[in-house]
Amino acid sequence: MLGLPKATEMSKQLPKKAIYAKFQMNTAAKEKIDADISRITIVNEIAPNKVNIPAGDEVKNFFVLLVSLKRKEFDEKTIATLSKLIPQNILFILEYGNESKLAIYHTKIMQTDWKPTEEQRIELQGLNLDKVWENIVVAVGSVEIEQGNTLDEQIEVNEKRQKLEKEIAKLEKQARAEKLFFCKVFKGYFPLPPLALSRRYWKAKSSGFFYSVLPKSIESRICHHLSFLLNVITAWHIKPNTREKQPPPNSDAPHPAPDIVIKPPTKKIPMPRNIPTP
Repeated sequence: MLGLPKATEMSKQLPKKAIYAKFQMNTAAKEKIDADISRITIVNEIAPNKVNIPAGDEVKNFFVLLVSLKRKEFDEKTIATLSKLIPQNILFILEYGNESKLAIYHTKIMQTDWKPTEEQRIELQGLNLDKVWENIVVAVGSVEIEQGNTLDEQIEVNEKRQKLEKEIAKLEKQARAEKLFFCKVFKGYFPLPPLALSRRYWKAKSSGFFYSVLPKSIESRICHHLSFLLNVITAWHIKPNTREKQPPPNSDAPHPAPDIVIKPPTKKIPMPRNIPTP
């Protein structure tokens, strides 16, 4: 399978009951595995005596496991559990029907997209098995290692970036709801400031970490949220009586008549002279 050398092929089934007994799994853990996995089979062993590639300092050999799934929408934690239970480097072929995806555990579960099983391929590239394993992790996880980073460092950077993107998406959703509310309350009073101004302010105040990790699209969204936050803070500094007496120009609410106050004259009015007495 996977276009690997014939010498690496094997077919040895791993009974789930044997895994349960060896690792003394509780009933809840067994049910999770049973809900997703039908059968586990070892289909390849990559070792120096089979592929003519020397062992590395950390990776002496690794196995390819064919996992037959009961459902396509499986729980990733099930595969992570298997990876942690079996003390070997394992490349998983997760098969459902005629389709499959590759999965590997390296600090976290990484997967490819679904495709027909006969089209799945993996290449053994590297001077030793350490490098071969690293290249497989890069291929399965679609990891682009930036200059100066190791594989583990790049995965950590990518995880931070993904967490930031999720947090920004959450803030965007919250900001849209809040913006709709404030636009209804303060309609017509406070236009958003230009995004360029906020971006210049953000560049001046932000730390170097964000500019080394965040792409421009995320930077723009953060600037937009800062602009909106400034508007909200400004809105709450309006005097209450001003809000009550001056509805927005485009509002349908009736405008109250201005208070008319007649003030006494400040100058003395000269009396006419030579007024005849009666």
